Amino acid sequence: MACAERVALRSMLIVLAMTAVALSGCASKPARLSPPVPPDEQLDLTGYVGKPCTLLAPDRTAARHLSPPGVTVDDTGGSACRWSTTAPAYPAITAQASVDRGLELIYQQRATFSLFQPTEVSHYPAVHTTSGGRAPSSGICSTRVGVADSGVLTVTADYGTAKSSFSSDPCPDADKVAFEIISQIRAGNP
Repeated sequence: MACAERVALRSMLIVLAMTAVALSGCASKPARLSPPVPPDEQLDLTGYVGKPCTLLAPDRTAARHLSPPGVTVDDTGGSACRWSTTAPAYPAITAQASVDRGLELIYQQRATFSLFQPTEVSHYPAVHTTSGGRAPSSGICSTRVGVADSGVLTVTADYGTAKSSFSSDPCPDADKVAFEIISQIRAGNP
C-alpha cells in the first residue's frame, strides 16, 4: 500500500470515528430539567395510590377545616382524594399520589400549564401549577412535589366560589397540606 493510500485510509478512519462519536452524542438522553431527589430521601407512595384518602390523617384534616374521611375521585393520572371544606374561608383540598412518573415529566410538560413556578416543600423539589388559562388568583393552585424519581405527590387547594383573604393565592395552602402529608409519611403513619 502506497503512502498516499495509507494517508487516505487513515483520514477516512478518522472521519468515520468522528462521525460515530457525533452520532452517539445525538442518541444520548436530554439533560434533566427537574432537580433530583437524593436516593436516601426518596419516599414510597405505592401504598397511597389505591387509597388516596389515607394520605392525610383524620386529625390533620380537621385541623385544616376539612371534612374527614374524604371522597375518592377520578383525576388525571388515577385516583385522588377530595376533602370538602367545613368553613367557607378555607379551600377544599385534593391529594393524589402517583408512582409511574416523576417530577421530570411535569417539567417536560411545563408549557402546558398556565402557571409553572418551581418551589420546594419539606426540602423536596416542587412546582406550583395551574391549568386552563387560570392563575392562582382564580382561587386554585396545585403543588406537585417530587418525592422520588418516579413518585409525585400532588395537592390542589381550591377555594371555588368562596372568597377570603387567602383565595387570591392558594398555593401556600397546597404547600402546607403537602408538607403535612410528607411529615405523616416520614413518621410512618398510614
